[in-house]
Amino acid sequence: MYNLPAPNNECMNILENPLIKARVEIIIQVLVPIADAIGRLESRHSTIGHIMENFLQIYSNLQEIHKNESSEQIIQHANNKLLSRMQVYLNSPICNIAFYLLPRYKKLIQNKYTVVDIKKMIFKLAQQWRFPDNEALCLKNELNLYHENITPFEIDVNTCKMHPTVYWNHTKMSISVLGKLARKVFSIVPHSASNEQLFSSLGIIKTKIRNRMYPSTLSKIATLRHNLKTEKFLKKQKA
Repeated sequence: MYNLPAPNNECMNILENPLIKARVEIIIQVLVPIADAIGRLESRHSTIGHIMENFLQIYSNLQEIHKNESSEQIIQHANNKLLSRMQVYLNSPICNIAFYLLPRYKKLIQNKYTVVDIKKMIFKLAQQWRFPDNEALCLKNELNLYHENITPFEIDVNTCKMHPTVYWNHTKMSISVLGKLARKVFSIVPHSASNEQLFSSLGIIKTKIRNRMYPSTLSKIATLRHNLKTEKFLKKQKA
């Protein structure tokens, strides 16, 4: 136990002030959805497309907070900061493409950009990633099918609930050029949490008892652990 000094009367008066209490409660209500979003995005399975999804979730939660004279200014400040960060995200073509390739949010990007603009962003990305010229025509045709929800890119309630990597690894989509591009997009890691988790995993494998383990052996065991966890996650998503 820490031997903390008792708060003096002045501190107690401040803490018991109803106005201060109300403002602290509002700040907590504002910060909780932000902290929850950070936690979700630090998951090893989060993708670049999930950033905008969490922005929308935070914005929705902020609108549900009861507004009064003491809370309106705090909520407005949080909204302004959130919308400012969302705008930075929406100005990035790769982020727009990722959000477009999330089946359940495709229509939001379609409302913001024309089909021509979306295709230009995707073709430019494919060119930067040096996709072969013979895949350009296939990509154009597949984008038309995906845009119109035509086989093999039909979207229903079940596909909207799927993790994007599960959806784009589906047998029908995996052989498509658009599927190839989508898997590359969703392989981009939007955080460094996986690196931190890797170091923790290595620490679990190489203990004091196993201090003579070769780096190559450590690497192989770590790869197996990672692949088993990923396989378990994908099976859970498909179930």
